[in-house]
Amino acid sequence: LYGGIFMDTLKRAFKYVIRKRGKTLILFMLFLTIGILVLSGISIKRAGDISQDSLRKTMGGEFTVDVNYSDENPYYKEEKIEDGRIIYSSKQMTVDMVEKVMKISGMRSCEASVDTLCQVDDMDFFSGNIPIEEEFQNMTTIVGTYSTETNDYFQSGKVKLIEGKNINSDNGNPEIIISKDLAELNHLKIGDQLAVTNTKGNKIEITVVGIFQQKEVESIEEKVTSYEKIQNKIFTNIQTIMAIEESPYITGFTTIHAQIEDPAKMNQIVEEIKKIDEFEWDKKAFAININNETFERAEMSLKKVENFINTFLLVVVIVSIIILSLILNMWNRSRVHETGVYLALGVGKVQIIGQYILEVFIVAMFAFIVAYFPGKAVSNQLSDYLMKQPETEQGVAMRETSTEMDMEKGELYVKISIEEIVIVYVIGMAIIIIATTISTFSIMHLKPRELLTKMS
Repeated sequence: LYGGIFMDTLKRAFKYVIRKRGKTLILFMLFLTIGILVLSGISIKRAGDISQDSLRKTMGGEFTVDVNYSDENPYYKEEKIEDGRIIYSSKQMTVDMVEKVMKISGMRSCEASVDTLCQVDDMDFFSGNIPIEEEFQNMTTIVGTYSTETNDYFQSGKVKLIEGKNINSDNGNPEIIISKDLAELNHLKIGDQLAVTNTKGNKIEITVVGIFQQKEVESIEEKVTSYEKIQNKIFTNIQTIMAIEESPYITGFTTIHAQIEDPAKMNQIVEEIKKIDEFEWDKKAFAININNETFERAEMSLKKVENFINTFLLVVVIVSIIILSLILNMWNRSRVHETGVYLALGVGKVQIIGQYILEVFIVAMFAFIVAYFPGKAVSNQLSDYLMKQPETEQGVAMRETSTEMDMEKGELYVKISIEEIVIVYVIGMAIIIIATTISTFSIMHLKPRELLTKMS
């Protein structure tokens, strides 16, 4: 029964659309415009969502866990020496604490380090351009790292291991990695041993197990001491640097530098770190410093674009409903007699409204299919237009985002998929139902006799 009623309604709708070619053409052009605008807005919005996901994966987020050098820390120490003072904390980070941070879900990389000056016997160093006292002439910076595989110098590309093996803090062997320039200056190779004098005056034998090449050296204009030069740096594990220092100043790592996969989960990861009891967070022995500014700035830029597109789509929908309601209302005035006849023949009001909706939807269905092709072009043009507007908030936002993501030519990748087309049909159907209901309200509340009287 219902199937037969629907088929009769559909046939009448098709006949009307075919018979009224002028009205059909007007509706077709209207829905073609609506389809293009809605499709463009949705596709740009989707491109922004994809860009936001890519943004999180590309940029990540980072934070550091540092020793708290303030009076809040009960382990904070301050000692006067001949030329000044030394500040340190008797509570520093162990290998076990670092590994617990590493095991937290969502970590991309995690590195821990501490550095100090050490004296290497019978070894020449490259001179800096800042004069130093004689006692520091044969000293250089030694970096105690959890692992050179995760160390910031190696991860960032400032230095690259070109020979030998990486160093880690698992075995604690007295091993070091030096620069190629320093090795050539001192005629050193893999397997050679050096003598280092620790702070107690004891000799420690350390073995060269790796050689690195720095990406670049300091410029002539850059002020740097000899022990700060990249070519003079020595990398080792935490056990070796503690043996060299052999004092309460270095009993572990003073800094953890970590990068996470998804910056949106930064607070969640920080909360997990605060559950690690060894850090004694209640005593404020350490402090967490979050560096999420780059991601937050880029994310804010994308949200500005998203808000603009949402407003754009809302305006398109509202204006479409108003225009379509006005057009259908004018046309329905000429169909008062037809509506009265339908009612007199026993055709229900819901069935009549259904026929009017079907008439409009049939036209919209074909218009939205055609809208795919110009919609794709308009989407790209609208994206480019927004990108190139120097004075608008949206243009600035899109350019900032593309810069943060290092996107080629500063473009958002706009693509129209089946999902966007389905959404256009859903929005289009909603517009049609609302507009048709509004336009037929004035006559549908009348009885058949009243409609016929009104027509006459």
